[in-house]
Amino acid sequence: MWRFENKSVALVRRFVSAVNARDVTTATDLLSEDCRMVDSSGDWIEGRAEIGRVMQRFMEIEPDFRITIDDISRRGHDLLLRGHAQARDPQIAKDTLWMARTEGGLISHWQSYGPSQRNHVMRALMPDEVHCEPIEHATRKEQSGPLVHQRS
Repeated sequence: MWRFENKSVALVRRFVSAVNARDVTTATDLLSEDCRMVDSSGDWIEGRAEIGRVMQRFMEIEPDFRITIDDISRRGHDLLLRGHAQARDPQIAKDTLWMARTEGGLISHWQSYGPSQRNHVMRALMPDEVHCEPIEHATRKEQSGPLVHQRS
């Protein structure tokens, strides 16, 4: 059966596939220049180049890291992904929710949700570049349209 897949969903699937293949170049090519990546503790880093450096360091210390997506819900360009992360570190290997926002054919925001980690991933990998201030949700573009759910 032929199945329609939203362009945003396809983009996020390509990103996850690149991360799982440990292909930092392809993964970062799918990010906007000013993309923001937020860990489950709320720490965040911004910018394609900085995110690429974090991803490279993370993959060096977590060689078994993989993302498995069980299902995806979307509203406009915002996607909520439910699945689990595989890793050697039990604080990282867990059921997780991720939120991805796409704009202009690229991922502009990626956020992990889960129990707050004692070890702040972003802070541990890039202590001088990470931001710990609360994220301003007021700048978020409101998306219209119905929430659509896709099972992986």
